Amino acid sequence: MRRLASASGDQPEQIMNLHDRRRFYAEEIQTTANIRTPALVDALASVPREKFLPPGPWTFRSEVDFGGGPRQTPDADPRHVYHNITIAIDAERQLFNGAPLLLGTCIDALGLTAGTRAAHVGCGTGFWTEYYSTRGARYTGVDIAQVSVDRLAARYPAQRFERADVSEGVPAGPYDVVNVFDVLYHVTDDARWQAALRHLAGAVAPGGLLLVTDVFADRGRLAEHNIMRPLSRYMEVLSGQGLTREQLLPTHVLLNRHLGPWRFLNRAPGLLLAADRMLLGIGLGNDTGTNKLLVCRRR
Repeated sequence: MRRLASASGDQPEQIMNLHDRRRFYAEEIQTTANIRTPALVDALASVPREKFLPPGPWTFRSEVDFGGGPRQTPDADPRHVYHNITIAIDAERQLFNGAPLLLGTCIDALGLTAGTRAAHVGCGTGFWTEYYSTRGARYTGVDIAQVSVDRLAARYPAQRFERADVSEGVPAGPYDVVNVFDVLYHVTDDARWQAALRHLAGAVAPGGLLLVTDVFADRGRLAEHNIMRPLSRYMEVLSGQGLTREQLLPTHVLLNRHLGPWRFLNRAPGLLLAADRMLLGIGLGNDTGTNKLLVCRRR
């Protein structure tokens, strides 16, 4: 039987046609993350992830690559992107297409219904736009890159896309949901970061939610375009804008960790994800090295 080199290049994988590969990937994310929204699973299985990425081969990271990597797929076969990995859009600026399990968990928790006013800040290549669209959300995608806005506006003419620097303001609004996944730690200037957070909070409608991901710990500058800030600084700004904290949920235990001799687990991503979910299930994931989802509501 013909075999395909794995994304890491370590072990070959059985050949599976692209349609089946997407479906397997979607069901793996569904099972591991307990995704309860069928439309989200269908979106994962049907949206061609490779079309929202630069041409392959692709630079990527997984849960075991903090302190090492990133790595590169051995070739441009699109089957390589159907794993729970983050894939570089611009590796030099540390801009990655987000980990599907993490973002899928966050979006599933929203329970979106038709007519929900949703702002997706950092819509980038538009990977999640398809999901919002199929759920009937009144969707506004916001990005600082004009090329992203132009491409998505052409691809989804029924949706709204705005080029904006949220440190200067959030277009339109208010919104029932404002999600800001893996964005704010790329704002390295403190004054602009505070302004962005104030504007994002101000765009949340009464009863609405703001969702932000970060490690929420004072880990300082991890890269030229990456500064992690503590939860206390987030809440100082958000509380001043009338938002209250509802939840702080760890999304991974093994993400952003150097696993040293345990790096071989990367060869069994299903096992790695299962281990991660088990660790979360027994209450781990609340330390300063763990990626988290902050949920705040305007009363």
